[in-house]
Amino acid sequence: MNERTSLPPGLARLLRVGAGMYGLLVVISWLGMGQPVLDAVFLPALLVMLPVLAVAQLPLVAEEALRRIPVYVGSGATILLLGACGALLGLRRDGPEAMGLTSYPAVPFCAWTVGILASGVGLLAVFLGVRRRLNVEESPLVMRLLPETPSEKAWFVGLSFAAGFGEEIAFRGYAISTMTSILPSPWVAAVVTSVSFGFLHSYQGVIGIVRTTLLGLVLATSFVMSGSLWPPIAAHVAIDLLAGLVLQERLTG
Repeated sequence: MNERTSLPPGLARLLRVGAGMYGLLVVISWLGMGQPVLDAVFLPALLVMLPVLAVAQLPLVAEEALRRIPVYVGSGATILLLGACGALLGLRRDGPEAMGLTSYPAVPFCAWTVGILASGVGLLAVFLGVRRRLNVEESPLVMRLLPETPSEKAWFVGLSFAAGFGEEIAFRGYAISTMTSILPSPWVAAVVTSVSFGFLHSYQGVIGIVRTTLLGLVLATSFVMSGSLWPPIAAHVAIDLLAGLVLQERLTG
């Protein structure tokens, strides 16, 4: 006879709080702020419920044997789905210009992309120094997810492109443009989305959450200042590829 399993008290409490916050934000967005019902459901899910679930799943996967390629495929599909939902809602509501998906001149595109890439690599180097100074190892889950075989590296390339397009469309193009209509400044939206983006990457540990939050803020700053989503997309893909395929030994050492 199988014993009934229950969630740890802390995990159950986190899920209850997250679900409560999500429901409250849906009601406020829909009835209090007049947001379309689909936006009122999707935006709080993106910014609150998904990060809560990302934190909540950590105890469940910490000791689980992970097969990298299925994780890459599942994660990439989920991220692309989020990006597709964000694109459909954002384009229907605000159009491609508000989401930064119109054409953009080559010279500023290259300048912004290089600037974001340099800032991102600089952040990785700074946090590598912080970890070493504090004698803190990289998250074990990050180490287990880094590709090793040629096949895993090929699938990781696909995941990097999925993350670059899907996450930027969802968290920057959709979320910032949607929140700008209800907040006093796009910079408030940039900070809020960056914090949520950081907690979505909670598998990277506390230092990783801070690192990813700041990286998200760099990407959001580019979007707000340039008005284009193409540089953040290109730089995001490049940063993931560099971190996962080229610099992984140095960054995790």
